[in-house]
Amino acid sequence: MINVKKGAAHSLQQSDVRGLAKANEAVVAGMLCRINSSGQVVKGTTNAAAADDLLGFAINNQADGDVIASGKIALYLLDGGSVIETDQADAAITSANYPVGTRIGPGATAGKVRAWESGDRVIGYVEGVRALPASPSVSQNYLDLAGATQTKTQATQKNINLLAIKLTV
Repeated sequence: MINVKKGAAHSLQQSDVRGLAKANEAVVAGMLCRINSSGQVVKGTTNAAAADDLLGFAINNQADGDVIASGKIALYLLDGGSVIETDQADAAITSANYPVGTRIGPGATAGKVRAWESGDRVIGYVEGVRALPASPSVSQNYLDLAGATQTKTQATQKNINLLAIKLTV
């Protein structure tokens, strides 16, 4: 999941950078990705990545209809002024794991971010952590029929924690 909290994406200026969807890459919106020298969007960064590879956060899931139809995935580039929120982090997204001001670098898991470690590229700085509803709350009970037994079940609202990152260039 990706949410643009502050920045140029409100006018979609950043979404005009697209790369080819690489087969079996399984990119999810909010993942840290790069466009390699072949023009393909690949998860994460590597020390071997070329300096001119474009680095940003995926705006689409690889399984989205638009991506399947066009064969391309859009990235929100590191622009030095925007704040994005993502749920793609190595450690659990809590204020204890990601205190405000912490430098953020590429994660050990491809496509994810983590607290910066020596040798990492700085992606940005933690602006905050917040929880957003991941599914609508349901207050109405409904009945399930399983054979002759009726069981009442109720859906509960789930929240997802998001890591707000002030992007660097």
